[in-house]
Amino acid sequence: MKKTLATLIVLALSASTALADVPEDYARSEESTYLTFPEWFIVYSSEEYADFIQDQNPSEFPYLASAQQFWSSYYKVYTITKSRYGFNAGDHLMLWVIGSSFTAEALIKNAYEHTTGWASEWSAHNEKTEEDLFAYQYNQDYVGFIYDRPWYEFDFGTELKQLWTETPLLGDHMLRKWERRFALSLELGTKSLYAKLVGAASHGVYGIQPDTIYATSTSGEVIQIPRYRLFTETLPQLLKEGLVLHDIAGNETLFMTVLAPHEWDEQVENASVLFSMKILTDPTRKRVGISASVGELQNLLPSLEKEGVQLEHFYDY
Repeated sequence: MKKTLATLIVLALSASTALADVPEDYARSEESTYLTFPEWFIVYSSEEYADFIQDQNPSEFPYLASAQQFWSSYYKVYTITKSRYGFNAGDHLMLWVIGSSFTAEALIKNAYEHTTGWASEWSAHNEKTEEDLFAYQYNQDYVGFIYDRPWYEFDFGTELKQLWTETPLLGDHMLRKWERRFALSLELGTKSLYAKLVGAASHGVYGIQPDTIYATSTSGEVIQIPRYRLFTETLPQLLKEGLVLHDIAGNETLFMTVLAPHEWDEQVENASVLFSMKILTDPTRKRVGISASVGELQNLLPSLEKEGVQLEHFYDY
């Protein structure tokens, strides 16, 4: 049974221990809070795509601009960390691999959707087929999954099976239907095989990563907080409950991104705005990267909320 957020907060608080009992794996490298961002950018891009194709054509999505933003985000965090922390070979290797894969997929989809995909859209008068609806739901399910788990653990094989067993073979706009069926089958089949290879390699190089992270409050208690999406959901709730942190995983600095109106002046007290990026499918908003002191988070979040700025993600280590 999936734990609710309220349950996780209780578990985190009840996991308090004496400072002398700090676990051996308490400390994690501070540069990872920055270097995690490009990996999460792929999640955000996937979410943009999933939302985009609900009402618009896949051929209209900015694939190349999205790939460019990935490498731009990588360059930004590399510039931030290279002089301050040195070169973390493991993190950079991971980013090169996933960045290259992400770029290759963007190039292939851009070429295909602007030719064959566009032609089938035209033949269907831009109307959605059952395969288009399947693609939308599959991408929504995929995004929901990768917010919590590595992408390579997603069951692409089951999605492929459902495409052929649960989506009608016949219907309106047969050219579009079968073109989409071909494209989706190729995508799901390729990703199913590639995911197995990447998963085996990742576990071999990095091992199994823990699902929780430790933090120390200013009162000296050590608490355990879930990682990934739940880290972003749980931490603000703990801060509202009055928790004041001294450090997270031995680090006193945390990187975060917020979603802000395009016209926001990016003025933040007691924190550093490092960069901003436009949202490709929503010109009214932008993504802003902020470096903040862990001890200032309980004051920073309310001040951002007052300006209509939404917390997007806290990047753990």
